[in-house]
Amino acid sequence: MKKLDAYENLTELQMVKSALEAANIACFIKNEHAIGAIGDLPYTDTWPELWLHEKRDWDRAQQLIQTLKTQPKLPMSDWQCPECQTTIEREFNLCWSCGHVLQLG
Repeated sequence: MKKLDAYENLTELQMVKSALEAANIACFIKNEHAIGAIGDLPYTDTWPELWLHEKRDWDRAQQLIQTLKTQPKLPMSDWQCPECQTTIEREFNLCWSCGHVLQLG
């Protein structure tokens, strides 16, 4: 196991986790419910963390995360997935049906 990163925003973490899983990179979340410890612990110690199951996936995961960070966060309108033709609401850049990540930019 190897820690990828801690995220202040659980929604962002879930999007990254979904993208990694769509790329067949096994990962999991730690500290998902640690928010209740704020006050007893520094707030950054309560952020949820994304971990890889296999260290060998580190480079691929980092490359995918970097790609996600350089893309605009959300499309401007609903879009049709080029892989499975599912219509996806503009709030999402990941197809819920097949896991395709919308390439924006």
